[in-house]
Amino acid sequence: MKPTMGSKGANKMLHIVEGDKFILVIDPSTVAARNATDHTQFMSFGEEADAKIIDYTGRDNKIVEVYSIERTPKLITVVTQNYKGWVPFTIIAECCYYDEETFYRRAKAHYDFVKELDRAEEFYNTVVDEYARFVEATGLYIQDMNANNILMNETLDDFRLVDIASTQKHVEPVSVDPVGILLTGKFRWIHYPGNMAAVDPVIFKYIPEHEELMRMVETIQPRTI
Repeated sequence: MKPTMGSKGANKMLHIVEGDKFILVIDPSTVAARNATDHTQFMSFGEEADAKIIDYTGRDNKIVEVYSIERTPKLITVVTQNYKGWVPFTIIAECCYYDEETFYRRAKAHYDFVKELDRAEEFYNTVVDEYARFVEATGLYIQDMNANNILMNETLDDFRLVDIASTQKHVEPVSVDPVGILLTGKFRWIHYPGNMAAVDPVIFKYIPEHEELMRMVETIQPRTI
């Protein structure tokens, strides 16, 4: 097994690629709160819910296939499908496993995709529909709904929703931000003076049109799931 990253920000997560499998080893006690969500809720459900995830993702849908979820008192190990050659819709610092050429190629393709607002809005609704069907089938939702967690193929005509490790119990309606889905939630940080240190440097380097895209995407009506 070949580790691809030892940690993810403040979160202790080991990413391992083994052939066509992507393995995530998580220490939930160290996972930082995301979007003000209590980290104690992190995958805080039992084997019955795990089985629902595995069953649903094995069907015909756009959620990444989950093959197993194993729990010990200290670690959670999630094994999913590895989509070799697929790249996040938006690449950010936390998923910067790619070479310079890949960054620029995906940034240009992303810009050309999103600037066609009708196409972008249709894609947003398609993604939200996929998230909603997952909620209906499992009673859970993927909390980190951002473009960096949407793997897309080279031609941007197929995708898979990943970061299954951020799955939580769905207890009330959740708003799905078009900025998050089409750009990434970090784009919102750009507009808050004094918070610039938190803005992803990868976005500034590879997506110089971030403010233009932000203005366009904010015209899309958000939905809830």
